[in-house]
Amino acid sequence: MQIHAYSLTYNYDKDARAPGDIFARMAELSNGFTGIEYLLLESIDDNIRATSVLSGVEYGSIKAWLSQVLRGIDDSDLGKLEWKSILGKMLVKAKWAVIRFLEKDRPAQNKDLVDLQKELFEYQIETGIKIIPAYRPINLNLMSDRLVMINSATTQTSSEESVILHLDGNPAILSRRLVITQERKVEILTTEIERFRDKDTVLVKKPDYLGNSMWDVIYRNHKESMQMGDIEFLTKFHNNESNAQVHPGDSLEVEIDGAHSIGNNGETIQKRFTIRRVSKVIRNRDNQKSIFDV
Repeated sequence: MQIHAYSLTYNYDKDARAPGDIFARMAELSNGFTGIEYLLLESIDDNIRATSVLSGVEYGSIKAWLSQVLRGIDDSDLGKLEWKSILGKMLVKAKWAVIRFLEKDRPAQNKDLVDLQKELFEYQIETGIKIIPAYRPINLNLMSDRLVMINSATTQTSSEESVILHLDGNPAILSRRLVITQERKVEILTTEIERFRDKDTVLVKKPDYLGNSMWDVIYRNHKESMQMGDIEFLTKFHNNESNAQVHPGDSLEVEIDGAHSIGNNGETIQKRFTIRRVSKVIRNRDNQKSIFDV
């Protein structure tokens, strides 16, 4: 059941933008807005599964028509409630709230995020869809991630460009002001930092070949990105020394420093890992398995 359709227009500088930049901005915008819609719809009912559909693209500037489709709801069970209209109006109000949030003339504070969460929660309650009004607010951390996506896209546009959201025939030009970044989000949502040290073996998915990015590894059955803090090992690795050659699929015996940023409700806002020491390189069989002490 389609409940809501709207469009995003990115009027880009045709002389300055590479195609990859254009589509990256549109992806951030659409993922940000549809992500907030998912959170709202699925927090109303666990059985609701929202799907975003790209129903059309126009060129010149780039204009994407998007719609929300609900799955997991049987039309015969809706009774006399006009779900399409009710939920569609809620999503329009939510997007206007996001637009107002991004028009702030200062960096976001914790209170700003909480106030937006409360405003969206009021729109959920106003739907009156639940017989028993057991609604729950959307997750503050996940909501903030979507705001970061949208603001990242708008702040990377130039003064010659614009992003316009069309809602029920009403266009809104999105502000280019910098309101919230990932770093700012972590800073204002974090109430404590849990630090720890660990020794373990990690599986390397992607080494840092250039020396300015993270190492992607499997650590305790989860994919994580880690900073390489063992400068001696990193130098040997970049010099391609035999005892420090590492390929995807190899493993490292390491000592790790970790720091988890924790929010008000005990939720992990961010994980940060630093490999403080590499003690062994364990080659995968396909990489001529062998073990080197470093």
